[in-house]
Amino acid sequence: MNQVQKILNNKKYLTYLLVASFIFVSIFYIWNLNKLPLTSYDETTYGIAIRSTINSGQWLSSYKYNEPWINSPPIYFWLAMISSKIFNVTEFALRLPSAIFAILTIVFTYFLTKKLTNKITLAWLSAFVLSMMPYFFITSRQVRLDVPVTFFILATILATVTGWRKPKYLYWTFPLLAIAFMTKSVVAFLFLPIILLFSFFYKKWDWFRKPQLWWGLLISLLIVMPWHWHQSIMWGKTFWQLYMGRIVWNKINIGFGDTTHFYYLQKLWEITQPWWQLFLILIITTLISWKFYKNKKIFKLFLASLLSFAVVLIFFSLSPTRISTYLLPVYPLLAMTIATGIYYIWQISKKNTARILYILTILILSFYSLLLSSGYLKNVIEQFHYPFDNTNKDIGSIISQNSAVDDKIYQLDGPLGDVLSYYAQKPVIIISKDQIINNQIFISSPAWLYLTDKSLPIFFYSNGQPKPQYENIKLYYYQDNLILLYTLDDLKIDIIR
Repeated sequence: MNQVQKILNNKKYLTYLLVASFIFVSIFYIWNLNKLPLTSYDETTYGIAIRSTINSGQWLSSYKYNEPWINSPPIYFWLAMISSKIFNVTEFALRLPSAIFAILTIVFTYFLTKKLTNKITLAWLSAFVLSMMPYFFITSRQVRLDVPVTFFILATILATVTGWRKPKYLYWTFPLLAIAFMTKSVVAFLFLPIILLFSFFYKKWDWFRKPQLWWGLLISLLIVMPWHWHQSIMWGKTFWQLYMGRIVWNKINIGFGDTTHFYYLQKLWEITQPWWQLFLILIITTLISWKFYKNKKIFKLFLASLLSFAVVLIFFSLSPTRISTYLLPVYPLLAMTIATGIYYIWQISKKNTARILYILTILILSFYSLLLSSGYLKNVIEQFHYPFDNTNKDIGSIISQNSAVDDKIYQLDGPLGDVLSYYAQKPVIIISKDQIINNQIFISSPAWLYLTDKSLPIFFYSNGQPKPQYENIKLYYYQDNLILLYTLDDLKIDIIR
């Protein structure tokens, strides 16, 4: 164990470890980004908006097909459009910004921990724990705003903490916060309770009075105002009704997603395996044994990250809108709490046996976490992906290649229309069962029905036999329309004319 301690204290070995870790994480997070099709809701909706905006040539405003789409700030979409210009509009290009920001979040978690403790080993451990959280990995490989805003919130905290001793870095606080706001609007202000708690525990308050901070505020206004001003001119009241109404008012007052007050605690137990169990154990162990450890800096980080995590968790739990991805900004805090607790217990453990057990525990947990994350690449983890995603991709691609621009596509009450729409490169018109019944066509549920206004007998070989991958697809005709029907497994479908 003395040899292990020497390695951990050797800057040369630590440098090798940091470089190797960065290379591994970068490859792990970017590899096979195009493995799975885009899924509903966010991925395909954002994908359609990005492709439509590129086609429009008007990058300052987002579109969904030919209609304005005023649902989110533009930062992620601009980055994805740049990526799509380089790599074409593919799953890889659309997901790449999220993956890159995930890697940067891991790197900045390292820097923030090191800045607050001056412990390279602890900083590496914080970054390592974050990188090995399966849910963080999964969401970082999707077209979502949550990982980028997490990075910019973390970057804002790091700039402020660095500015405690070097005020010139405070110039970056508000501009980075502004970019976070331009990524996912009011979520950016999670920075405030976090930095206040860190300032409290580290007794650093004078940064509020530094002129560099407030000069940065002027810069931040130059970042935020032009785009909002342009949208106001372009769309008038519609912009504020859709943009602020959807982003702020609906989420605060109406809400959507799960309605259970303990939803996030339940979700954390499910999606942070196996780290959540270790997290709970470390909280109890560290709080009981803190008097035995002389380095108060590390204990301060433990308390600051733990309470910041708790405050943000309570805030989201009180909100009527509860969606698991919203918790992403707390994952670096969760990782720092876990890593600090591990490091803390390691330092107060005098016996080599205890240290060996800790090393083995972390290795086992990491390996298990790696297996969970790798399962995503094999489509084992279906947190976001539905059984029909691949089928919708195939069907959509065929429709895109074999239909005219003006052809219409209809869907009966199905939840996955965005997937089909993205790959078909056409809007999907949702119709109700009543509309079908009025046309004397009845379909037993559950099933998904797709109709087009032109014949597309493209799922069959020339001899009339269905292609093997589409054996569960049936084609029917009603008047001049093709009815495309596919079902789960062997469900029987009744069609009455």
